[in-house]
Amino acid sequence: MRTGNRPVQAPLHVAAILDGRISRPCPVELAHAFPSGMDKIDFLLCASLPSIDQLTMSQVAPTASDFGTFGELLRFLRQRSRLTQRSLGIAVGYSEAYIARLEANQRNPNLDAVRLRFVDALQLDETSDWAERLVQLSADRRTSAAPTAEVNTATSASSTASVVPAHPPTNIRAQLTSFVGRNYEAGHVRRLLQMTRLLTLTGMGGTGKSRLAAHVATDLLHLYQSGVWIAALASVNDGAQVADAVARALGLEVPVSADATAPTAPMDGMEPGPNAAAGHNASVGSMYSAGMAHPVNPTIALLKTYLHDKDALLVLDGCEHVIAACAELAVTLLQSCPQISILATSREPLNVPGEVTWQVPPLSCDEAQQLFMDRAQAVRPDFALANGDAARLDEICAKLDGLPLAVELAASRLRVLSLEQIADRIDDRFHLLTGGSRVALPKHQTLQAMIDWSYDLLSEPERLLFRRLSVFTHGFSLEEAEAVCADEAVAGDAAYGLTLQHADILDVMTQLVRKSMVELDEQESLSRYRLLGTLRQYAHERLVKAGEDALLQQRLSQYRRDQKKRPMVEDEE
Repeated sequence: MRTGNRPVQAPLHVAAILDGRISRPCPVELAHAFPSGMDKIDFLLCASLPSIDQLTMSQVAPTASDFGTFGELLRFLRQRSRLTQRSLGIAVGYSEAYIARLEANQRNPNLDAVRLRFVDALQLDETSDWAERLVQLSADRRTSAAPTAEVNTATSASSTASVVPAHPPTNIRAQLTSFVGRNYEAGHVRRLLQMTRLLTLTGMGGTGKSRLAAHVATDLLHLYQSGVWIAALASVNDGAQVADAVARALGLEVPVSADATAPTAPMDGMEPGPNAAAGHNASVGSMYSAGMAHPVNPTIALLKTYLHDKDALLVLDGCEHVIAACAELAVTLLQSCPQISILATSREPLNVPGEVTWQVPPLSCDEAQQLFMDRAQAVRPDFALANGDAARLDEICAKLDGLPLAVELAASRLRVLSLEQIADRIDDRFHLLTGGSRVALPKHQTLQAMIDWSYDLLSEPERLLFRRLSVFTHGFSLEEAEAVCADEAVAGDAAYGLTLQHADILDVMTQLVRKSMVELDEQESLSRYRLLGTLRQYAHERLVKAGEDALLQQRLSQYRRDQKKRPMVEDEE
């Protein structure tokens, strides 16, 4: 081996490399040979040197007991298995940066994760001494860190701790009901959070975004030195109050602003960045492109200072009605605070650079039935399925589209109705599914209120198209929506005061999909769309109330007649 023009002797012991004590004839030259920021062992591999186990086995082979820290042993075993930090992270569900912190002994390893994932990923099943040592050092590290770990108070301006406390701080409250199902979804969200600093869970109201986010955040608490914090935004009525809500969630005292009504965008008086115009929705993009200097929001300044060196997870729960302010705040904090991550829940994406979005699906049929039974036995502890009830329960859950909120509201009706009576009335779901928890937000107390909330957040063109799409009972294509729902499709529409033009349909449909009001059917080679049964019933009631039902039914019938004639015309030609 050579460094420059001079030969370099192979290391006598891998531990000497791992902790920086490299025993070589010319250590200064070798130190200069490392590219800036590159792991020393990775450099050896990139320089096409023999593998670590070849180097050591020919000299003095290390044993598991030679390693005194978890990070040192993890790095050696990773390299011995020919894994990069990134590939190991993918295998165990952690980010590359988190693996690097584990190897630098800057994070406390999770003992269960080490046993169940790291041992397998590092191919230690048949090497019990290495596996036992890795688990032992993992346990030792958490035990030794516990007495000295300090939980930062909310008024602390910075943190100097280098390891995760045994009990990181959080404002997550204990849940009063069980978390049913969602094993795949929870695991997938955890994996996504290891790969991105900004993850937004989207989906229509009632799909359980908030509960899933809280569940995952609780699971990941041990990974964040400065804790996990949930800012509930559903009761925030003004975008200017979003930063205040986040500050209060962190336990900070919100400063009194000199001008409480000062605009909040661009956040903190930031000048537009070089790529600020890309990937934003209209409102957010216009804030950047305006390039106007606004007064510094003192709460934003406080958050930036407090979170600058914090390793924390922020959960922005319920962003859809203050979406622009949430988007601006997320960008500002992620740019100013390099160690924080943000998990947002919203009915539409924040639409900012670096965001990863994932749509929370409804419950599967089995999970929905399990949830119904769990909540049913809370109101009637003796409740059990009788003959024929299994089919009725299946029908109820199917007609409610597997929406957790709807299923819970249906189960609560068992106080006064039998399962058969609920099944008989389920088609009138908006009158049946009322009477949610007294402590729940108003929008979560009835199925009607939940969808009203989403509908009210739509623009007028979006509401118009949404209710018109209810004439399609089994899904539709973009071409069908354009033919039936556009105002110029039938002469004389102007008399009805309708304003949706053929050219508008694509853009408005895109917004409805983004806002979780219309589903894209990705199983078809040609994109098709559909409304969930619950949403379709709501939209149709709105269509009838607007006096448009007869007109749209006429258009749909005319379109189908035209489609039937088309093959005959082509045959004659």
